[in-house]
Amino acid sequence: MTDDRVKWHLENWAYWQSDRTSNDGRGVPDRASGIGISHRSDFDAMCDHADRRCADAVSAILSDECTPLERQVVTHLHIAAVFRFPRLGWSAEEAYKRATFTVGKGLDRRGIV
Repeated sequence: MTDDRVKWHLENWAYWQSDRTSNDGRGVPDRASGIGISHRSDFDAMCDHADRRCADAVSAILSDECTPLERQVVTHLHIAAVFRFPRLGWSAEEAYKRATFTVGKGLDRRGIV
């Protein structure tokens, strides 16, 4: 899996960590505005479902296959969580690189592209 694709999956995971039922501050409401009743298409629902399943897979990989340090770095960089690890001789960049490698391998094993 390419680095760009792993980055997309991590950004998708971060997006699904927020509340999708309202405008989450990203500047894009979750539904289009229009005159009358707005109907979401089956295609939109299908895409949301697929994106959510990919985000769930990333969550499982981060939880089961990454070290606590790697999880902390990913959550710090993607959802602005506070980074609270003492100096362990690892740089945040190295931990992030190892985490993205682990996530990419885990997604490959699950057949997610």
